[in-house]
Amino acid sequence: MAREILAIAEEYFTDHEVELRARVAEVSCARFRGEMLPLDVYTEPRRHALEFASRGYLRANAASPTSSLTIFRWLTTDYAQRRPDITL
Repeated sequence: MAREILAIAEEYFTDHEVELRARVAEVSCARFRGEMLPLDVYTEPRRHALEFASRGYLRANAASPTSSLTIFRWLTTDYAQRRPDITL
């Protein structure tokens, strides 16, 4: 089940990456203006794609698919590609 969800999420993320990142940036800025912590712009778009993909699989009393190490790695893949903010 987790592999199917990841495949759907990856396809959705690839097709809608710009839209997801723009929406997260907009919400993040609004949160910051409202004196709340901003969203993580690296994992939040992937989390939205995962949420979209898992809608059809989640049932009452079902274990959360996000508890999987594989899914955690997928959510955080942007961190691996991220370059350091400060160069020495």
